[in-house]
Amino acid sequence: MRFIFVTDRTRGGGESDNARREQASEGNQQIKARYRLILGRSQSIVIEQILVKYKMSRGIKFWVGVASKDHVENGIRWGISQFCHGKMAPAKRLKRGDFVIYYSSKVTMDGSDPYQKFTAIGVVVDDAPYQVDMGNDFKPFRRNIMYIKEAQHVDIRPLIPELDFIKNKKAWGSAFRFGFFEIDRTSFDIISAAMLGSSPLDDLAEVDASSSST
Repeated sequence: MRFIFVTDRTRGGGESDNARREQASEGNQQIKARYRLILGRSQSIVIEQILVKYKMSRGIKFWVGVASKDHVENGIRWGISQFCHGKMAPAKRLKRGDFVIYYSSKVTMDGSDPYQKFTAIGVVVDDAPYQVDMGNDFKPFRRNIMYIKEAQHVDIRPLIPELDFIKNKKAWGSAFRFGFFEIDRTSFDIISAAMLGSSPLDDLAEVDASSSST
Protein backbone atom coordinates (compact mmCIF):
# COMPACT_ATOMS: atom_id res chain seq x y z
CA MET A 1 0.00 0.00 0.00
CA ARG A 2 1.25 3.49 -0.86
CA PHE A 3 0.38 6.43 1.38
CA ILE A 4 -0.16 9.93 0.06
CA PHE A 5 0.81 12.83 2.31
CA VAL A 6 -0.67 16.23 1.57
CA THR A 7 -0.58 19.59 3.36
CA ASP A 8 -4.23 20.33 2.60
CA ARG A 9 -6.79 17.59 2.27
CA THR A 10 -8.81 17.59 -0.90
CA ARG A 11 -12.52 17.70 -0.20
CA GLY A 12 -15.60 16.63 -2.16
CA GLY A 13 -17.52 18.81 -4.54
CA GLY A 14 -17.35 18.66 -8.28
CA GLU A 15 -13.79 17.31 -8.54
CA SER A 16 -13.34 13.92 -10.07
CA ASP A 17 -11.45 11.14 -8.29
CA ASN A 18 -8.64 11.48 -10.84
CA ALA A 19 -8.32 15.20 -10.16
CA ARG A 20 -8.13 14.60 -6.42
CA ARG A 21 -5.52 11.89 -6.88
CA GLU A 22 -3.45 14.18 -9.09
CA GLN A 23 -3.64 16.96 -6.50
CA ALA A 24 -2.65 14.58 -3.71
CA SER A 25 0.24 13.22 -5.78
CA GLU A 26 1.46 16.75 -6.50
CA GLY A 27 1.30 17.58 -2.78
CA ASN A 28 3.25 14.42 -1.98
CA GLN A 29 6.03 15.40 -4.41
CA GLN A 30 6.15 18.91 -2.97
CA ILE A 31 6.62 17.54 0.53
CA LYS A 32 9.43 15.24 -0.60
CA ALA A 33 11.07 18.09 -2.51
CA ARG A 34 10.89 20.31 0.58
CA TYR A 35 12.56 17.66 2.72
CA ARG A 36 15.29 17.13 0.14
CA LEU A 37 15.91 20.88 0.09
CA ILE A 38 15.98 21.18 3.88
CA LEU A 39 18.30 18.21 4.26
CA GLY A 40 20.64 19.48 1.58
CA ARG A 41 20.82 16.25 -0.45
CA SER A 42 18.57 13.68 -2.04
CA GLN A 43 17.47 11.20 0.63
CA SER A 44 14.07 10.18 -0.72
CA ILE A 45 14.21 6.65 0.74
CA VAL A 46 14.91 7.96 4.24
CA ILE A 47 12.24 10.64 3.86
CA GLU A 48 9.62 8.10 2.80
CA GLN A 49 10.52 5.87 5.76
CA ILE A 50 10.00 8.81 8.10
CA LEU A 51 6.66 9.68 6.50
CA VAL A 52 5.41 6.09 6.65
CA LYS A 53 6.59 5.67 10.25
CA TYR A 54 4.73 8.82 11.26
CA LYS A 55 1.61 7.79 9.38
CA MET A 56 1.47 4.19 10.55
CA SER A 57 2.09 4.49 14.28
CA ARG A 58 3.13 8.02 15.22
CA GLY A 59 6.15 6.03 16.33
CA ILE A 60 8.74 8.76 15.85
CA LYS A 61 10.45 9.79 19.07
CA PHE A 62 12.26 13.01 19.86
CA TRP A 63 15.54 13.15 21.77
CA VAL A 64 17.85 15.78 23.20
CA GLY A 65 21.58 15.21 23.48
CA VAL A 66 23.90 17.50 25.42
CA ALA A 67 27.37 18.33 24.09
CA SER A 68 29.64 21.33 23.79
CA LYS A 69 29.29 23.49 20.69
CA ASP A 70 32.61 22.36 19.23
CA HIS A 71 31.72 18.68 19.65
CA VAL A 72 28.34 19.22 18.01
CA GLU A 73 30.03 20.89 15.06
CA ASN A 74 32.30 17.85 14.69
CA GLY A 75 29.25 15.58 14.76
CA ILE A 76 27.57 17.58 12.01
CA ARG A 77 30.74 17.45 9.92
CA TRP A 78 31.00 13.66 10.30
CA GLY A 79 27.27 12.92 10.21
CA ILE A 80 27.30 11.15 13.57
CA SER A 81 26.05 11.47 17.13
CA GLN A 82 27.22 10.07 20.43
CA PHE A 83 25.88 10.64 23.91
CA CYS A 84 27.17 10.72 27.48
CA HIS A 85 30.79 10.39 26.36
CA GLY A 86 30.01 7.63 23.91
CA LYS A 87 28.02 5.24 26.11
CA MET A 88 26.16 2.44 24.37
CA ALA A 89 22.88 2.60 26.36
CA PRO A 90 21.61 5.94 25.02
CA ALA A 91 22.74 5.14 21.47
CA LYS A 92 20.67 1.92 21.58
CA ARG A 93 17.47 3.83 22.38
CA LEU A 94 17.41 5.61 19.04
CA LYS A 95 15.43 4.16 16.13
CA ARG A 96 15.69 4.96 12.45
CA GLY A 97 13.53 8.00 11.71
CA ASP A 98 13.74 9.47 15.23
CA PHE A 99 14.77 13.11 15.57
CA VAL A 100 17.71 14.34 17.64
CA ILE A 101 18.26 17.89 18.88
CA TYR A 102 21.55 18.94 20.47
CA TYR A 103 21.83 21.45 23.28
CA SER A 104 25.20 23.05 24.05
CA SER A 105 25.67 24.58 27.47
CA LYS A 106 29.30 25.51 26.73
CA VAL A 107 31.40 26.52 23.73
CA THR A 108 34.04 23.86 24.38
CA MET A 109 34.06 20.77 26.58
CA ASP A 110 37.11 21.83 28.59
CA GLY A 111 36.33 25.55 28.63
CA SER A 112 34.08 27.61 30.85
CA ASP A 113 32.52 30.00 28.32
CA PRO A 114 28.73 29.47 28.37
CA TYR A 115 26.71 29.01 25.19
CA GLN A 116 23.24 27.78 26.29
CA LYS A 117 21.81 27.25 22.83
CA PHE A 118 20.24 24.49 20.78
CA THR A 119 22.84 23.83 18.13
CA ALA A 120 21.76 21.00 15.80
CA ILE A 121 18.80 18.97 14.66
CA GLY A 122 18.77 15.81 12.57
CA VAL A 123 17.25 12.44 11.76
CA VAL A 124 18.57 8.98 12.68
CA VAL A 125 19.42 7.11 9.47
CA ASP A 126 20.82 3.79 10.71
CA ASP A 127 19.48 0.83 12.67
CA ALA A 128 21.98 0.14 15.45
CA PRO A 129 24.92 1.66 17.35
CA TYR A 130 28.46 0.98 16.21
CA GLN A 131 31.72 1.40 18.07
CA VAL A 132 34.83 3.23 16.90
CA ASP A 133 38.36 3.23 18.30
CA MET A 134 39.52 6.81 18.85
CA GLY A 135 42.76 5.80 20.56
CA ASN A 136 43.86 6.18 24.17
CA ASP A 137 41.35 3.47 25.12
CA PHE A 138 38.39 5.67 24.05
CA LYS A 139 35.87 3.61 22.06
CA PRO A 140 32.57 5.50 21.82
CA PHE A 141 29.32 4.15 20.43
CA ARG A 142 27.79 6.23 17.67
CA ARG A 143 24.74 6.61 15.46
CA ASN A 144 24.54 8.06 11.97
CA ILE A 145 22.53 11.26 11.68
CA MET A 146 21.27 13.25 8.69
CA TYR A 147 21.57 16.81 10.02
CA ILE A 148 19.43 19.66 8.74
CA LYS A 149 21.95 22.13 7.43
CA GLU A 150 19.73 25.22 7.68
CA ALA A 151 19.27 24.87 11.45
CA GLN A 152 20.13 28.04 13.35
CA HIS A 153 21.59 28.15 16.85
CA VAL A 154 18.82 29.25 19.21
CA ASP A 155 19.12 30.68 22.72
CA ILE A 156 17.24 28.46 25.14
CA ARG A 157 16.14 31.18 27.55
CA PRO A 158 13.21 32.64 25.56
CA LEU A 159 11.86 29.10 25.06
CA ILE A 160 12.02 27.94 28.68
CA PRO A 161 8.45 28.98 29.65
CA GLU A 162 7.04 26.94 26.73
CA LEU A 163 9.05 23.72 27.12
CA ASP A 164 7.13 21.10 29.09
CA PHE A 165 10.17 18.94 29.81
CA ILE A 166 11.67 21.78 31.87
CA LYS A 167 9.68 21.41 35.07
CA ASN A 168 11.64 23.87 37.19
CA LYS A 169 11.71 27.11 35.20
CA LYS A 170 14.17 28.73 37.62
CA ALA A 171 16.68 25.87 37.87
CA TRP A 172 16.14 24.92 34.23
CA GLY A 173 19.67 23.61 33.72
CA SER A 174 18.83 20.53 35.80
CA ALA A 175 16.72 19.22 32.92
CA PHE A 176 19.92 18.59 30.95
CA ARG A 177 21.99 17.01 33.71
CA PHE A 178 21.77 13.43 32.37
CA GLY A 179 23.10 14.36 28.92
CA PHE A 180 20.45 12.49 26.94
CA PHE A 181 16.67 12.24 27.27
CA GLU A 182 13.39 11.97 25.38
CA ILE A 183 11.14 14.99 24.97
CA ASP A 184 7.50 15.45 24.03
CA ARG A 185 6.30 16.28 20.52
CA THR A 186 5.12 19.77 21.50
CA SER A 187 8.53 20.72 22.89
CA PHE A 188 10.17 19.35 19.75
CA ASP A 189 7.90 21.46 17.57
CA ILE A 190 8.72 24.60 19.58
CA ILE A 191 12.48 24.08 19.42
CA SER A 192 12.59 22.96 15.79
CA ALA A 193 10.37 25.85 14.70
CA ALA A 194 12.75 28.27 16.40
CA MET A 195 15.73 26.64 14.67
CA LEU A 196 14.19 26.14 11.22
CA GLY A 197 11.23 28.50 10.95
CA SER A 198 8.81 25.57 11.13
CA SER A 199 8.72 22.06 12.52
CA PRO A 200 9.96 19.33 10.12
CA LEU A 201 6.73 17.47 10.84
CA ASP A 202 4.38 20.31 9.95
CA ASP A 203 3.92 18.81 6.49
CA LEU A 204 2.57 15.64 8.07
CA ALA A 205 -0.22 17.31 10.04
CA GLU A 206 -2.68 16.55 7.23
CA VAL A 207 -2.50 12.98 5.98
CA ASP A 208 -4.73 11.41 3.36
CA ALA A 209 -5.04 7.84 4.64
CA SER A 210 -7.75 6.79 2.24
CA SER A 211 -6.80 3.80 0.11
CA SER A 212 -8.95 5.26 -2.66
CA SER A 213 -6.35 7.97 -3.18
CA THR A 214 -3.58 5.47 -3.95
